[in-house]
Amino acid sequence: MKQIELYGWEIGMKKISFIKYLNANLNISLIEAKEIETSILDGKNYFLQLPDNISSEDVINNLKTLGVKSKESYGTPIASTEKQFYKVV
Repeated sequence: MKQIELYGWEIGMKKISFIKYLNANLNISLIEAKEIETSILDGKNYFLQLPDNISSEDVINNLKTLGVKSKESYGTPIASTEKQFYKVV
């Protein structure tokens, strides 16, 4: 499994499009997608674990067009209130 880290946002972030992208392309519920969006806007890092059939490069590029800063992440995320983890199935 691949993992990406959502670590920030840019001015003009397309919040609704971001939530819809997570829902439609990564099968994350709208409620959970909204929680991820809120966490990123609050300055918290968020980790998404992707199955092998989803390209992390494509996800990162799509998130960039939506104004979300992300990168491939290696290793195990540290459990804390500043970092959250979500496994995409």
